[in-house]
Amino acid sequence: MECLDLSNLNEKSIVTLYNELLHAANAHLRWLHKLNKSLLINHTLLDDFLHEQGHERCIFGHWLINSPKLPKTIKSLDEILHEHQAMHDYAYKIAHQKKRSQPISASDYEQFTSHQTKLLQLIMILLESLKSSVFLFDPLTNTFNRQTMNTLLENEIERSKRDKHTSTIALLDIDHFKSVNDQHGHQAGDIALSTCASFIKEDLRPYDNIFRYGGEEFLLLFPDSTPEKAESILERIRIGISKLNISIGSGKCIQLTVSTGITNLEINSPLEESISKADQALYRAKQTGRNKTVLFG
Repeated sequence: MECLDLSNLNEKSIVTLYNELLHAANAHLRWLHKLNKSLLINHTLLDDFLHEQGHERCIFGHWLINSPKLPKTIKSLDEILHEHQAMHDYAYKIAHQKKRSQPISASDYEQFTSHQTKLLQLIMILLESLKSSVFLFDPLTNTFNRQTMNTLLENEIERSKRDKHTSTIALLDIDHFKSVNDQHGHQAGDIALSTCASFIKEDLRPYDNIFRYGGEEFLLLFPDSTPEKAESILERIRIGISKLNISIGSGKCIQLTVSTGITNLEINSPLEESISKADQALYRAKQTGRNKTVLFG
């Protein structure tokens, strides 16, 4: 992990930088998806693919070059710029081969993939370095804590207003968790909590976030996602957790279920109103039998 020199930035600026990088990386993944569709199933090639300066025209490249909050002291920045431009250079080559109905060069495509893979690795390392520089984590579950949650959610609201995107939040609660502590002890409860949190994190997309909201409850943020899209992810998580055999020591295993309430992250209302709606949907999931995913409304 890179040791970052962020001495010229305050905590709020670092959080904003993290959020901007996360969403620029998300835009890059969407760009990559569109390119692959164009190459594989004859979708229209976007101008960015065919432009010699595509690395400056794409959302990620524009942010990378122009962001005022991106310190030039970040050591990996030059490498990220290099890999990003090199990837675009090869994307330009293979896009023009496609446009001319020529076979795509295997060598060019391998180079494109190599630079693309390296770029994503560098972005993830930088994100982790920024995270460790400022964010506060819940030590048991290694998820963001409430303080960090408020900062990131407020940032997401501002970004959604600016970019006119829809984002979604969800409250997820482990069903009958008190009985785990009562029957098996608090150490077993801690193991169950950390195991569930790890499973959830592995099943989320790279740009989603999970926060420990309190006790056995987690809040999840799904940027650029409708509640229906988030529901499909959370249903996968719900089913996966229900199939886990969680070892709590002494040869014992337990099984758990979770209930979830989902709602839009409102951009014209206080954050507390969105969380309240998610909580109401979670309450309905609990009242109608638990082990459910419920949309607000």
